[in-house]
Amino acid sequence: MSLIGAGFLAIWHGLDKTSEQAFEAWHTSEHMPERLGISGFLRGRRYMRWTAAPHVCFTLYEATHPEVFRSPAYLARLNAPTPWTQQIMPHMSNFLRGACETIFTAGSGIGATLAVLRLNGDDSKKTVLSLKVAALEITQYAGVVGVHLGLCKPEITSQATNEATLRKSVDTNSFSYVLLVEALDANYLKNQWHQLIEQLTTAQVEILGTSHFDLSFMLNTPKA
Repeated sequence: MSLIGAGFLAIWHGLDKTSEQAFEAWHTSEHMPERLGISGFLRGRRYMRWTAAPHVCFTLYEATHPEVFRSPAYLARLNAPTPWTQQIMPHMSNFLRGACETIFTAGSGIGATLAVLRLNGDDSKKTVLSLKVAALEITQYAGVVGVHLGLCKPEITSQATNEATLRKSVDTNSFSYVLLVEALDANYLKNQWHQLIEQLTTAQVEILGTSHFDLSFMLNTPKA
């Protein structure tokens, strides 16, 4: 289905393999409910895949607007990490984080598999239009149930916070766009991956990184 709201936060990171169960317990029971309790947060999803190292986890938060991700309420939480958060975050590494304005979203449901592509390109009308056309074409691929495109706003995630000091190798300014492609399973993406890459090449953007993940957990706010 389409993303909810006008913005999303994309988070990639690695994880010590011995801490997987502890991480999932914290993220499911405390961390994501805490985030979804902040005004403007609408839905959260966690994706995992150990073969996707160095980023074995991808978290997606949908929000009413990109500015939610530097709102006073959100920054207050980032500056007051819970004891459990302080215990878990040192086990996370290779942290990437980007707040995005949603510029294209379409879909008919939630896919079990997600491809995440970090792209580099200018924000000209020509580039944005080319990417939207590519995204629309990808929605027609067999097995694809959702395609979403975000324009990154690095100024939103550049604020120093107490929580950021717990993370390893934080990067918030290394990509211009995030493309999310949801599919029924990994085989559909694998079979059409070359075509997808060609579609983006036509849009004249640089592909900085690609990852594939499986849906692990999703949480909506009561109103979403």
